[in-house]
Amino acid sequence: PRLEADGLVATVGKDLEVLGRAHGLKADLRVHGTPELASTAEVELYRIVQEALNNAVRHARAESVAVDVDGTDGTVTITVRDDGVGFDPAARAIRERRLGLTSMRERAESLGGTLTIETAPRSGTTVRVEVPRG
Repeated sequence: PRLEADGLVATVGKDLEVLGRAHGLKADLRVHGTPELASTAEVELYRIVQEALNNAVRHARAESVAVDVDGTDGTVTITVRDDGVGFDPAARAIRERRLGLTSMRERAESLGGTLTIETAPRSGTTVRVEVPRG
């Protein structure tokens, strides 16, 4: 209901405020352009952002997280960066419990978009989703 009433950007902003207070994180939101999307796309993107933020708190032990939302061209790109411990995506333990990562990728692909994850041990994680508008 919050997403429907407030929209993606405002809802993510509120979530970041709560996350920052609850976990002592530095949490920033930056918005470029006008990221207008259909409500069904907003729901899927919001779920991706939620999962990335959840991973930053639960697994990465991050001290800061930043969300960038860019709607300056024919796409909407959302990037979630944390300064946490990172991980080795090829590690067996990660491969065996990748449900969240797989879910994020499937959500992005269902919108005709892509999801990329950049990470390495001790170097934080960047999750980037790019979807076409419309």
